[in-house]
Amino acid sequence: MVFTFHEDAGETHLEIKGDIFKYLIKVRRHKIGDFIALRQHKNPEILYQYKLESIDGRHALLVLHESREYKVAAHKKLHIGWCLIDPKKKKKVLPLLNESGVSEITFI
Repeated sequence: MVFTFHEDAGETHLEIKGDIFKYLIKVRRHKIGDFIALRQHKNPEILYQYKLESIDGRHALLVLHESREYKVAAHKKLHIGWCLIDPKKKKKVLPLLNESGVSEITFI
């Protein structure tokens, strides 16, 4: 995955915790000094690059390195039909589908 969504992306200092912390630190195994790309749901065209400054147990501190306009657009439109999905799982999978270029989803 190229980026992760965070509601406070764009601020100069950002503290991550909870599920995003588990995903970035435990699953993707980012270390201090790594660059992490974040986006906002409100303005998804801007990509914010953060540098991981410190990790404290269940919290991590990120410092904004740069922000730039970076649009993700597929060459062809992709429409998928999605069956039998738990509503809680939709929110977790949507960023991956967005990055993959899915333009339309039909829930069956």
